[in-house]
Amino acid sequence: MGSGVDLAVTAEQALDVVRAVARMDAGVVYRLDGARARLELVASRGLGPDEIARVRVRPLAEGPAGEAARTGRAVIAAGGAELALPISVRGEAWGVMALVSAARRVYDGDELTLLEAVAHQVGLAVHRATLFAETQAESSSLPSG
Repeated sequence: MGSGVDLAVTAEQALDVVRAVARMDAGVVYRLDGARARLELVASRGLGPDEIARVRVRPLAEGPAGEAARTGRAVIAAGGAELALPISVRGEAWGVMALVSAARRVYDGDELTLLEAVAHQVGLAVHRATLFAETQAESSSLPSG
């Protein structure tokens, strides 16, 4: 699970809120691929088609998003113009919410805590979607009658 339409819609809604609150120009949500070697785009806001094509897949070994996924910690780069927040599910790395601003900026502690809480909520949404899919699979495998 983790690639459904509902997850993409939830991630897009979260990005809309985060971009408005944090005054960021663009944002993406990535998930780790099955081999845990790269990040794959789940949702984006504020990017054009060419930019989306460029960032659709990111190597896990590179950049702020990769570092956030590897370390489980928020990463601030480019003078605050880039922020990558890890998304965990059941205590394990699932993906990253990456935000970009055209301007450099400073995050106060409360703002960073709020943004980390939003990333945590995306993780909870992924977890709920996974549980729902598992429940559906189990109920469809039960004998009828």
